[in-house]
Amino acid sequence: MKKLLVSTLLATALLSTSSFANANQNVSLLSSLEYRLDLGYSFLTDNSDLDGAELNFAAYFPTYKGNSFEFKLGPRFNYTYAKYDYNLFNRLTFTNYRLSASALLSYTGFNSVSPYLELDLGYGRSNVEAKTLFSTRNYADTDVSAGVELGVKFPFGLYTGVRYTHLNSDYLGDTSVGTVFLGYTFNLK
Repeated sequence: MKKLLVSTLLATALLSTSSFANANQNVSLLSSLEYRLDLGYSFLTDNSDLDGAELNFAAYFPTYKGNSFEFKLGPRFNYTYAKYDYNLFNRLTFTNYRLSASALLSYTGFNSVSPYLELDLGYGRSNVEAKTLFSTRNYADTDVSAGVELGVKFPFGLYTGVRYTHLNSDYLGDTSVGTVFLGYTFNLK
């Protein structure tokens, strides 16, 4: 799985570099990217008592644009925080950060909104902290992730949607995170 992830990351970098090489040479790399930043409510699907927030930041290369569809590749970073307070002295906390290679396909045939589908493969680290009155235990491991996102982009750069991410590690096993988010799209032009 990790070999597949590395291959995917390399393929994303090569395709992104190729698409940029064919772009206008007078436009800098940073100004040609589309940036997305969103914040959402997240929860662990196998333990919905653990809930919190997720921050997502992504940058997409202008890979392909047709009459009604637009396809983009790029890296993204996610940070997830969730916790559950059993009582005043007992708390369970889950954190995860991951870097992913992402592919986004959007439909641009409508006048005002653009629905999209996004898939990603990533690599990151999860940590589970179990805190009681007398002790604190931490369980951490690196993990690979696979995610799918469905959303809608509105005028003025606003977008919203739902995201599902499956995490797998040798030590912590399988965990899934669901997120409902609201974000903003911008560029540096």
